[in-house]
Amino acid sequence: MRIMDRTKKASPAARIQGTIKSFDPVKRQGIITREGGKDVSLHADAVEGGKTEKLKAGTRVEYVVEDGPKGPRATSVRVL
Repeated sequence: MRIMDRTKKASPAARIQGTIKSFDPVKRQGIITREGGKDVSLHADAVEGGKTEKLKAGTRVEYVVEDGPKGPRATSVRVL
């Protein structure tokens, strides 16, 4: 029987870069085109610092992908 070492911390999630495909400031939702992968959903609450003024089509961002109830979603979003 193998005993797990619980003292090791989980590795931090990999940050991915992408481009804002669209963002609706009224609905506070958008889409990020992921480099080399599927598009992911974005909600304004996932933007670090809460500043959504810069979220326009073509804006480069860095983020972490999580599985959401409707598919992959971006979290910890930073504008580059």
